[in-house]
Amino acid sequence: MFDKDILYSTIFNLFRENVINLSYINMNNDEYLDRLLEETNNKDEEFTSFCLLRKYLTETKPVDTYEEIIDILNINALELRNKYSNIFTNEYLSKILNKTVKDKLLKEDNKYLYFDSKNIYGKNENIKSIEKADYIITIDPDKYNLAPALVSILNNYNIPYKFKISKESNIIVLEVDNNNIDMYRTILEELRIRTIMIEQVIQENKNKPFQFIKNRFKNKKST
Repeated sequence: MFDKDILYSTIFNLFRENVINLSYINMNNDEYLDRLLEETNNKDEEFTSFCLLRKYLTETKPVDTYEEIIDILNINALELRNKYSNIFTNEYLSKILNKTVKDKLLKEDNKYLYFDSKNIYGKNENIKSIEKADYIITIDPDKYNLAPALVSILNNYNIPYKFKISKESNIIVLEVDNNNIDMYRTILEELRIRTIMIEQVIQENKNKPFQFIKNRFKNKKST
């Protein structure tokens, strides 16, 4: 089992911090201010949307619960709702929040909750996202608050991650590339996480489907 408030607040607070300090778009403050002065910036919808998102998030506080994220997403603070409703029409800010927070940070379907660090790290060129899985690591959440602890340590090391959590069993399924597999093994061992299976993904050629070498580390326990 995982603590929903801890997991989502950890992820949202990292996202919020990255947006406010501009690392989300891989800019420092001087570069950001220079960009604002460019004559063409009003034609760049992506940058304009980011500026509005950043402005709004600076007027919010770090969260402790999932419901506080929903309050920010729905602009439930009356003062802020009135302010942004008077400035923009057609719920412009709400559309940006839905696109960046609801559809990415809070992504889910009937079976899984989905988490991808590229939605937190953004366009930071120093941290490469996981575009192709070379390994699938399935782990048993036999440790309380496992997912938040895993996210925190991966963020501390600036390691990209992509995983989903089963709503039925809370099983965590990680996608890992070759660049980070050794670090993942080390982290899982340090956290004393029981690994159910590590599957190596092999693609022989573009015309054949993925094949899996299974049970390589079946029922392995960290020591």
